[in-house]
Amino acid sequence: MDIIALKDYKDIAALTKLVSKKQKAILAKRTTSVRISCTYWDEGSKSEYHLIHIASKRVVPLAAQAPYQYGGLKEDPIQLIEKGYAVVEAGTFCGKPATPVVYLHPEEEM
Repeated sequence: MDIIALKDYKDIAALTKLVSKKQKAILAKRTTSVRISCTYWDEGSKSEYHLIHIASKRVVPLAAQAPYQYGGLKEDPIQLIEKGYAVVEAGTFCGKPATPVVYLHPEEEM
């Protein structure tokens, strides 16, 4: 994973600005799937995942999952990433806006 300044990566900045106001982002290792975890409040932190169609900038929030002890799934769900899509993880960390993490398909040019 690399921390990047969004001013240097206009394409990725356009994606993260759809879900976050932070000026930096983490560019994750390119992958075809993302484990959706930590989507329930836990001591001031919560992750929010968004599936974004890169060409149209259409954002689809991915459903949050309650922890297992509150009736949620035993294992975290996995979101597949197809070419032309990205997943951006944003949310709150210790009560402050979290740095977004961008997950891209390995064949995606950006």
